[in-house]
Amino acid sequence: MQKAKKLFLNYLVLSFAVMFFMAPTVSAQYWANMGPYNVLWPLWSEALSPIDPITGIATPLVTSLTSTTQLPVMPAFVWDIEQTTPWFLYNAPQSLGGALYYFDSLTGFNTFPPPDHLLPGGGIFANPLPLGYGNLIPNFEHFDLFTLVANNAYSAAFGSALDALPYFSLLPPELLWGAPPFPYIF
Repeated sequence: MQKAKKLFLNYLVLSFAVMFFMAPTVSAQYWANMGPYNVLWPLWSEALSPIDPITGIATPLVTSLTSTTQLPVMPAFVWDIEQTTPWFLYNAPQSLGGALYYFDSLTGFNTFPPPDHLLPGGGIFANPLPLGYGNLIPNFEHFDLFTLVANNAYSAAFGSALDALPYFSLLPPELLWGAPPFPYIF
């Protein structure tokens, strides 16, 4: 009986130790890789990655991005770490083809994926993410303003066809960015 108590106590201590070290590791992951274009999706935004009630872990609403992905909420925020500015993804209205578009502060609205992510035969350019990408903290200046600009640009670009969308919900900056576990960096 004494041996069973020691074994149980050891098991309990080991379980707590694993939970103590694993929980910060899981919560420190800010990004999920969204293939096949190797872009990052923010796990801290509950609007884009709601908390799974069973696991308690943020789960992205979509698991991969293609040129025809229909986003359940708009905009979605992605970041190719080779780019200096983030992308905001939007669905084009079905009446205009329903393609996935991204907003770039330099080039405006373009179909997703960007041309530099495609090979001449239509394949996808490999752009592996660095080790530890899940802990990267974005250092974008004025991203709240950038979100508002992107949302307004979307409304201006597709406004006449928006009645064809089953919903029209543009996330404001505070919902898109959520409450990240780090302070905003300017």
